Amino acid sequence: ACAWAAAAGISDGTGDGRFNPEGKVTREEMAVFLYRFAKLYKLVPEGYTPAAPTGFKDWSRVSGWAKEAVSWAVEKGLLTGRDGALLSPGDGAKRAEVAAIVNRFDNSVMADKTI
Repeated sequence: ACAWAAAAGISDGTGDGRFNPEGKVTREEMAVFLYRFAKLYKLVPEGYTPAAPTGFKDWSRVSGWAKEAVSWAVEKGLLTGRDGALLSPGDGAKRAEVAAIVNRFDNSVMADKTI
């Protein structure tokens, strides 16, 4: 899975050519994976640039490399805020959040698409 994700440009690992498949994934990393997957399979229109979301107190904590993907994930309704209008981008994604985000991805981005 790591080799496929790297070859497809979905993940570039944790740095220095390393992967940590047993490690936790952050909310912003998950947004990046899904966004890159959607772009790979042309589920994102060419030239599309998402608008930065408003209303989140911690938007400034989103890493520069993840801002576009997080903006897209918020716009698509995949990533929603936690209590207190927080994105919590660097926090580990809880199992229930992963399940909900993947389900939302399937129901909105993947709806009526064949890959």
